[in-house]
Amino acid sequence: LPDSLEINQIYPTYANAKLPYIKSLDADTLYYFVPEALKQDSLVIAYRHQQQVDTLHTRVKELYKDSLQFTPLTKPNIGLLDSIGVYANVPKADLDLTKVSLTDQDSAAVAFKSVFKPIKNQWVFRFESAPSSKYNLQLLPGAFTDIYGATNDTLSFNYQTPSLDNLANLQVNVSIDSPYPLLVQVLNDRDEVVRSISQNNTQNPFAFNYLKPGNYYVRLIEDANGNKQWDTGNYLRKQKPEKVHYLPGKVELRANWEVVEQFSIR
Repeated sequence: LPDSLEINQIYPTYANAKLPYIKSLDADTLYYFVPEALKQDSLVIAYRHQQQVDTLHTRVKELYKDSLQFTPLTKPNIGLLDSIGVYANVPKADLDLTKVSLTDQDSAAVAFKSVFKPIKNQWVFRFESAPSSKYNLQLLPGAFTDIYGATNDTLSFNYQTPSLDNLANLQVNVSIDSPYPLLVQVLNDRDEVVRSISQNNTQNPFAFNYLKPGNYYVRLIEDANGNKQWDTGNYLRKQKPEKVHYLPGKVELRANWEVVEQFSIR
């Protein structure tokens, strides 16, 4: 689901009838949750993305509670710049950070910052990790409370970071005459964005450090509106899609390599 997607509930419209919804963890699916007190049997939603507008009218045939479940956002082996976190399958009502702890392999507390993403229903934790280290994220009972009043049991997730010898660094030197901010992205073989860097000029190189060994591709977007993503343009407003440039060929990275690529666009 794009960040620019607008979702508006048309019906029901009476007070306190705004229904919570979350996005599926692994698909572009929205789940709406009907509180027991409403006993709502139908729902009308309007969706807008740029100039495309659609309306969905659905009936709720059966109401039942989902049991609260949590899924870690990352695998146990994480990168040095990765965040960690959990996804809940029921919208949250309350979070209690005093019941969350992050410790290293010596059981020492690790400072972190947390961000909750409402639509994705993800609780993300960012921290400075060290190479070849182990970490444990623990959520005690009551750290997460959903809209039905259910809370989590004790949750514990273990993570490990790689050594620097098993990683590679990529530096991209860009040469382009563009009035717009530049968004340089590193993609894997599945065309997934692995890392992105946005800068207003090309004076400083785009440094992608601590990448896993593998084959990558480099893409540059002339980010005309500065929103750090590619936009398709708008036909009615006569706005063209943002320009996209690809570095020719693939970039091979091996463990302990330092690779420099020259990206000249004329």
